[in-house]
Amino acid sequence: MKLNEKRAELSECSEYKDLKAEIQIRTIIENAWAEIEHHWNYKPDNEDDQLDETLQRRLNGLMAVLELVDREFDSIRESYQDKFKSDEIMFNTISELARSNYLFEDICKYLFDNERYKELVYFTKEVVIKDGKNIKALRDMAKGLLKLGRYEETLEIFENLSSLEPNNPKHHNGKGYALFSLKKYAKSIISYDKALKLQPINIESLINKGVALARLGKHEEAKQFFNKVIELEPKNFIALDNKGLVLAELGKYEEAETFYQEALEITTRSSNLWYNKACLESLRNVKEKSIEYLKRAIELDKKYIKIAKSDKDFENIKTSKEFKDLIGE
Repeated sequence: MKLNEKRAELSECSEYKDLKAEIQIRTIIENAWAEIEHHWNYKPDNEDDQLDETLQRRLNGLMAVLELVDREFDSIRESYQDKFKSDEIMFNTISELARSNYLFEDICKYLFDNERYKELVYFTKEVVIKDGKNIKALRDMAKGLLKLGRYEETLEIFENLSSLEPNNPKHHNGKGYALFSLKKYAKSIISYDKALKLQPINIESLINKGVALARLGKHEEAKQFFNKVIELEPKNFIALDNKGLVLAELGKYEEAETFYQEALEITTRSSNLWYNKACLESLRNVKEKSIEYLKRAIELDKKYIKIAKSDKDFENIKTSKEFKDLIGE
């Protein structure tokens, strides 16, 4: 190609009017190969850069592999275009993946594990649009919405799931947790009871009901549920942590410390556990330990900065410089 007559008449282009240029359209892989080939075979900096026979053979082998990869990418692109030529086909395909359990669950798990909750909701929503009774899609969509704090939508999905599969305790437990998140503690207990009626040894529902009872100020009843979980699973640090919390709220600080310590012997990666210990030490007016434990909680989960700002358990230390530095005041 070369400049057209109109462009060649411009003063800034006149010196280029007789030049001809060639345009090459390459894939990324073709370009990578050309760069390597150009340096080593065509224009080496010196004779020492010239490849010997063994290296040249290896380079030729690499060229063959790159050519194969390039062809595969091209083939995949063409297949993809054929397969997904319309949104309708794409949605049908995704729904089919969900129904067949192929790949769909892996994608949902990947998005959830990597905290890509908005993408998880979008991905599952496309399936639900086509198939409103797809249990796996509804369940994973609810998990994403819950993490995004969209509790009303979460509740709506679990109500739908509970009607589709009324004998599935997981759906009633999920509905209970959504209600709990909306601070509807009494109603959440009704859902937990439904889950426990279907599955009496449901650890998650037992703990959740205990937590809801504690929020309603029914500490002795709550303690019974945590005791039951600890009896079934002595190493359940969540139950140990919550029993410690109930005891602390009852003013039994020494007993609470025992259960917190037992939970910490099982795990040191629970932000909630460190936070509860920080609250306990503040209530006991032990500022240094309270600050230390609160710092550990915040390191594991930044949400405790906001929570600590309005938590009355920190009344004894809230004026200290260390506390203000931790919560950014």
